[in-house]
Amino acid sequence: MLEKKVISAILHFQIKPFCLKKKHTTIYVIIYSTACTTSLLQSFHRSHVMIRDRRPDGTQSVARIAQIAQYRNIPLSIQWSAFDGYASPQNTAMGPYVYVGLIPKANTHAGGTEGYNEDGHDLTFVNCDANINSYFTFLFNANKAQPSPYHPTNSELQRHWITAAAAVPSSQNLPDAYFSFFEMHFGGCGAYGTPQHLPQTNGAAVGLRYGTMCRHAT
Repeated sequence: MLEKKVISAILHFQIKPFCLKKKHTTIYVIIYSTACTTSLLQSFHRSHVMIRDRRPDGTQSVARIAQIAQYRNIPLSIQWSAFDGYASPQNTAMGPYVYVGLIPKANTHAGGTEGYNEDGHDLTFVNCDANINSYFTFLFNANKAQPSPYHPTNSELQRHWITAAAAVPSSQNLPDAYFSFFEMHFGGCGAYGTPQHLPQTNGAAVGLRYGTMCRHAT
């Protein structure tokens, strides 16, 4: 059972109130509590995550993030304030955080094709120097630390998950409290970005897939 104290909301990104012909509504959970564990996060499916971002004008958008084609058989790594097998975030002082690792460090190398899949489309780059970064991190900044001055890498990879995301109807908007500082980092000549570098958005939330729910019409 999911522990209620660490679950802030169950979100139906696919609004299908009744099941017909074995169709199901997928349940995603957004965690923004500061009390969680990596073992609890293992309860979630790891084929993909849904990233909801908040725009300065108050609108919200959502993108489905998964592995690129050549790594599709490697599940995402979802960790709580840890990054075992992956690169460290630049902003660990802004923890606790949910870490979503894509390509493990054991699979990264100079000259390798890396990146992420956004809504079925691979966004890739060639790793130029064997840096092992391949992650999105969502940081709750309990101690109100200042962000790292680490320099951004301006690229299509850095912003595509925002610019190509699907608009969310205003009736389904999340409260502001669900959104946090984020960090995305790839490569080795891929991308680095936070809300400091991406004026299109001022926060993000990660939706973790838990399962399906079916309610039959009566």
